[in-house]
Amino acid sequence: MKRKVINISGNTMMVSLPAKWVRKLKIQKGEDLEVKETDQGLLVSPLDMADQQIRKIQVDASDYKKDLQRFLSAIFQNGYDEIGIKYEDPDAIRKLVTEQFVGLEVVNYKKEFVELKSVSKGTKEEFDRLLRRTFLINKQMISELHNVLYEKDFESIKLVRQMEKTNNRFTNYCRRIIIKSRSMQDKKTPFLFSFVSELEKIADNIQYLANNMENFKPQLNKDFKQTIEEIEKLSGFVMNQYYKFNIQEMFEMYNQSRQLIKDLIKKQKSYNKNDILVCMYLIIIIQNISNLFGYILYYKISELE
Repeated sequence: MKRKVINISGNTMMVSLPAKWVRKLKIQKGEDLEVKETDQGLLVSPLDMADQQIRKIQVDASDYKKDLQRFLSAIFQNGYDEIGIKYEDPDAIRKLVTEQFVGLEVVNYKKEFVELKSVSKGTKEEFDRLLRRTFLINKQMISELHNVLYEKDFESIKLVRQMEKTNNRFTNYCRRIIIKSRSMQDKKTPFLFSFVSELEKIADNIQYLANNMENFKPQLNKDFKQTIEEIEKLSGFVMNQYYKFNIQEMFEMYNQSRQLIKDLIKKQKSYNKNDILVCMYLIIIIQNISNLFGYILYYKISELE
């Protein structure tokens, strides 16, 4: 069976498609379609609906006890659909799948062996939905830092930890879709993958800061309250720039983020050791957000043409 990819913009060839079918499947101008030559004629379908080879892998994870989550995340993100894992504690695998992965289920459970299967298609629509939710989760995590740092609110610490797990689930799945969905494969793919990875790092560092605050007794410097408010604004602005790119506004906010870092560095001389620890984490989080601006620029620059 011969296969060929066409582009409905006409760059490769000009085709006419039924308007009702185009609307139903939300086909956009410029989107790639797959064409199969069969005995009955030509079969046209969106790339995400085209037949995809089921990717299978079997691994022995016995040597990766401390890095089990990262090891399984790498396999999942690489787009494997059926995963067999040899491991002495199958319950640990099952718990990890529940907490960290979207659309992955345990389908076979034996002594020292677990079979996993992806039960979700991983469409661009799913990517868009989960990415938006990831933005909102990160913004909420930042806002919870007020309660964590100044109220020693243990419920907020628990909430931050739970949201970090949710962030992991969403960013794991988003990166899988980027790798596996052929409709998202273009020269901008590496920037989008890095962008999602940076969103995960922000949640990680917020959780690290919250965990360190759990046993803190001294009152922290009040300067951090305003800094956290500025970080929350930056986080919301990143989301707006992703959906409504404005290069001038983005550079202005990028420069603000760099200035926030410079101000924190200058003030470190007057901080006690507890304040310095908080300051370091806030600098890292701001740097993570600053990196997001760079990835947005690389990803969206073609919109300026």
